[in-house]
Amino acid sequence: MLRAGFIVFGFVILIASSGVRADQSDPRLERLFGDLAKAEYLSDARDVERKIWNLWEMPAEREARIPFSVGVNFMGEGLLEAARDSFSEAIAIAPDFAEAYNKRATVLYYIGDLEGSIADIQKTLALEPRHFGAMSGMAMISRDLGREEAALEMLVRIKKIYPAMQGIDERIDLMEAVVQRERI
Repeated sequence: MLRAGFIVFGFVILIASSGVRADQSDPRLERLFGDLAKAEYLSDARDVERKIWNLWEMPAEREARIPFSVGVNFMGEGLLEAARDSFSEAIAIAPDFAEAYNKRATVLYYIGDLEGSIADIQKTLALEPRHFGAMSGMAMISRDLGREEAALEMLVRIKKIYPAMQGIDERIDLMEAVVQRERI
């Protein structure tokens, strides 16, 4: 346990001191999203997806890196309220950091605050309109709330950005069938 604490602490210090500037404004994302849209094989798409997440998860504001990283760790440990508070702290420091809103939206969903989660997803998408993770979350919440057409809309948007995403075609087909049944 002590060793894991030192590893986490070291990771947080590394992130906090890194001179790398990224987040959703990183210019490398344009090429990566082009590659993602063209990826024919799931393995290639996942490699590009990982690179996108690596950029998204690095706040440009150094001061936001520690609370964001701590929030990710709390989230992984199931400490949802603590994670929410850490992401809120990162947002207060870096209000244009889309991934902090996305992570907090996920935590709020698990806590049961769907309206809060929706608000954070909307903010994420305002900052990064290609955020397929946030769109996926919105599709799930829309489905949970019985808003099948809105869920389908999100899934179609994801497909345009990330056509090789695992399970996207099946999710679209399923939602189309649900929407068709409701129209009858």
